[in-house]
Amino acid sequence: MDLGDILDAPNHLFMNIMGVKKPILDQILDEWEIDAKWDPDEPGKAMAHIPNLHAKYLRYLRRHKANIRILEQQIIKERRLKFDYYNGRLDKEQLEKFGLTPFKFVLKQEVKEYVESDDKVLELNAIKASHEQIVELCESIMKELGNRTWQLSGYMKWQQFCKGTI
Repeated sequence: MDLGDILDAPNHLFMNIMGVKKPILDQILDEWEIDAKWDPDEPGKAMAHIPNLHAKYLRYLRRHKANIRILEQQIIKERRLKFDYYNGRLDKEQLEKFGLTPFKFVLKQEVKEYVESDDKVLELNAIKASHEQIVELCESIMKELGNRTWQLSGYMKWQQFCKGTI
């Protein structure tokens, strides 16, 4: 996945599911809702399925962490460009290259505020925040999967106790 894919927020942060665009965060939640279920009569199957689920959500986690790192670099570059822009340091050639028009004079103490409120900087930060939410969700799911072995083991022991085999 390249930077263009990451910055294409509508396509990157939404999945097309049967003709309906749905946020990836919601899609992952829907998948987890299905994956979290297990048959109480087959706890062994649920335990055997844990590594597959771990791999699935680890892929999501790694992809979105990588996207965050790429976006952080892009945000730094964009802030620097906008800092130079709002300070009037870009020449005509640079302005044309980035599709910018000369900016009126800004007081030095106002430059940071202009940079942080710039539309492109705000857009990059919003995309990064979306990826951070996905990372938090995946980390939560991974933690639950880590606990699932113990939960299922406890459930099986409880079942044995109720049957009088312990």
